[in-house]
Amino acid sequence: MVKDRLARAALVISVLMAFGGPAALAQEGEPPAADEGAASTPAAVSVFGTSTLVGQASPGTSELDGGVVRVRDNQLVTVEASSDPRVAGQATITVNFDAYPDASGLTGATQVRFGQMRLENEDGAWAGSFTGSLANGAFVQTYWLEGSGAYEGYSYVVTAGGSGNTWRSQGLIFPGAIPPMGGTSLPIDAIERDLPLAVAPPG
Repeated sequence: MVKDRLARAALVISVLMAFGGPAALAQEGEPPAADEGAASTPAAVSVFGTSTLVGQASPGTSELDGGVVRVRDNQLVTVEASSDPRVAGQATITVNFDAYPDASGLTGATQVRFGQMRLENEDGAWAGSFTGSLANGAFVQTYWLEGSGAYEGYSYVVTAGGSGNTWRSQGLIFPGAIPPMGGTSLPIDAIERDLPLAVAPPG
């Protein structure tokens, strides 16, 4: 009898261990304990859209330096369309680039690009820096932007690319600050708002 009771007790213990130990002792119909942190953690949201050039606020400056064309403070105006309205609106992009000859010697055929972007809509703004390139006739740029206004506490990383005046974009809105880049955060500089369009929108 004692041996039978010990065997049954061992069986019960082994079943409890196999199916979660103490959790298996909960009464039937009792809901599992909630993960208190899961529901309160803001979600990261994947977005996609387009970036369309509609104007130039300032051509900036340019110089030829040993076969390299260096352009600084070229200010462009774009309209950003997105699957998420938080990152749709009008943007001002301050573009700097160094344009190099390609393998055939064609001046300015490839570019290393960098600068700042500010995207605004009725509820807030996103501002930050970008880097990118031009090669084989197509552009690609990645922007790291921090939110303000209704978007305070969020960041937005988006890559846009293509040729012509409209590029496709894909990115992520996520809670928190921009991660460190090379040991320091990317700088965020103020960009002038409500700049007049210097060229007509493409027709």
